[in-house]
Amino acid sequence: MKLKLFFSALAPASLLVAYVLLTSPSASEGEPGSPMTATVTSGPIEEEVLALGTLEPSSMVRVGAQVSGQIKTVHIRTGETVQRGELLAEIDAVPQQNALRVAQAKVEDMKAQRRVKQIKMEHAGSTFRRQHSLIEQNAVSRTVLEEAQVTFETLKAELASLDAQIKLSEVDLETAETNLAYTRITAPMDGKVVAVPVEQGQTLNSVQTAPTVAVVANLDEMVVKVRISEADVWRTTPGQGAWFTIIGEPQARYHASLEAVDFAPPSIAKETTPETAQDAAKESAVYYHGIIRVKNTAGKLRTKMTAQVHITVGRAEDALRVPWSALSVRQSDGSHLVKVREKDGAVKERKIKIGLTDRVQAQVLEGLRLGETVLLNQAAPLPAD
Repeated sequence: MKLKLFFSALAPASLLVAYVLLTSPSASEGEPGSPMTATVTSGPIEEEVLALGTLEPSSMVRVGAQVSGQIKTVHIRTGETVQRGELLAEIDAVPQQNALRVAQAKVEDMKAQRRVKQIKMEHAGSTFRRQHSLIEQNAVSRTVLEEAQVTFETLKAELASLDAQIKLSEVDLETAETNLAYTRITAPMDGKVVAVPVEQGQTLNSVQTAPTVAVVANLDEMVVKVRISEADVWRTTPGQGAWFTIIGEPQARYHASLEAVDFAPPSIAKETTPETAQDAAKESAVYYHGIIRVKNTAGKLRTKMTAQVHITVGRAEDALRVPWSALSVRQSDGSHLVKVREKDGAVKERKIKIGLTDRVQAQVLEGLRLGETVLLNQAAPLPAD
């Protein structure tokens, strides 16, 4: 009975020891406590810049109201597709219609006044010419001739003034016609309605700012505004390959190319003095905008989605590769140190030069050969020779 209990207690401990031995990183070396190793291999390697981006429509217009008034009818809803020129909403047009009638009446009145003035000027012109012929015959005094001339010239100037006033009134008429047309708010482009921030019956005031009636966007093509950190922006240039994923579908990759990279951060537009620029630099990190353009064929990409962007800054096909974890910290001359296990089992430290890296593997330019064994545990001390 005691022997049975002894073996029962021993079995779990034996299983635990076996599990540790089998799963230990050094088990493959056969030397307990020895560091893990890896072999220098050959293959493709790609270096990327990682950044976050925000999806925006390739074009988006906030359609505003250019006249004040009450919303009479809203003809669209969010998500609807509209064509250029399609009616989106109507504003109560009674004030604009009245203003148009007043402008039309003013133009007609001014033209009628001009006709009267034209008749008077023609009569004064006839009188002046008649008095001029009579003065040659000494039939009238020169004073009468001069009075006839003054009357004619005055009426002629008044007629010119009326012509100018008619032009001004016609401008007022065109403005009134335009304001009446503004009560019918139409789509400026083909696209999808992504927002309707007004409701029927709402009163709009366009005196200070143009209130937005609808937001129309072209979602067939999307633009990713990529926030590239100042530590990485120097490695990016237009034309580099890129791909991104969205949070809701991380397994799907959208491939494109980097279209442009700004030469200044967006915050520069808000900086008015060197002092404000220094304050802004202290408050936040510096990012530069890059642009990626992609077709939205499936319609899955939407405004303001977050994109995880990968920009390819370098690629090599048949490169010697060593695990990143085998490298020491970067040395002052730009090289790295690795611990290499020789064929006789001795471990020696060697200086190497690396190129591209994806932070999992690094491209070896100098210092290692294909098939050599390196230690991954840089913290482990070198064995004594």
